[in-house]
Amino acid sequence: MYLLQSWKESLLIFKPTNFKLFFLVTVKSIWETYKILFRYFWWLILVLLTVPFHRTALGLLIMYMGPLLFTYIVVLIVRSSVSLKNWGYFGKYILSYYIIPFLVIVLAFFSYYSRILFNRPSGLTPFISFSQIITFVFSVPIQYILSDLSRFNQVELSIFFQLLISPFVVLFTLFYLDSDKGFRSIMLSLIRSIKMIIFNYPAYFIMYSVIFLFLNLFWNILFKYLFVELAWNICFYSTIFLIPIPICIFTNLYIKQVHEQFSLYFGGKPSEK
Repeated sequence: MYLLQSWKESLLIFKPTNFKLFFLVTVKSIWETYKILFRYFWWLILVLLTVPFHRTALGLLIMYMGPLLFTYIVVLIVRSSVSLKNWGYFGKYILSYYIIPFLVIVLAFFSYYSRILFNRPSGLTPFISFSQIITFVFSVPIQYILSDLSRFNQVELSIFFQLLISPFVVLFTLFYLDSDKGFRSIMLSLIRSIKMIIFNYPAYFIMYSVIFLFLNLFWNILFKYLFVELAWNICFYSTIFLIPIPICIFTNLYIKQVHEQFSLYFGGKPSEK
């Protein structure tokens, strides 16, 4: 069966020689991403660090829309493009309708996932509920089964960051930006991103699990030893700073898989080996 074969092949990236190459390429892309970020978008980082969060309507708006814009910009930086990454390039994709599908998808999943998380029972129910399984497959929220952050007032922010760095959001954005745009391209990008996750699920699950295990450990340490409000501010700042890392990881996986499984996503049947 091609699905099982694809799962097996997706795990080859963890073979020492393959992983070393992937690691070096990813480190280089992370370095280049931070350089471009601080060159062109230092002002956005400054805004995110200095706005008085949780106190005003403007602060609350920027607390959510700021990371959303920041994530979209990071994807623009990391994705492969023949265009020079300058103000002309960023203006084309930010100051246009190109950004709308990204905003709609993230906010829609945020609303859906928030409702599921707040209403979920405990125990093994997440593995039984169909709607929760669908959410699990799409956004791979390992945090969902690791701990219960609902005891904190800012649980929505935790959910929001899970979705921003989820493989589904990153892959959808990459597929859409590499398409002809338009409504048909939105639907095709949704299908292709879901297909890429399904056919390479083990690799995405492992990488996302490692990323969120680290974040979960870091967050739990903060909340254990600091006041809740201070802990959440530190979580917010540090998570914003770390967002480029998972995006670079998933983008490099995307490039690798599009190259190796092109017919699977852009037409034709997958070839049997």
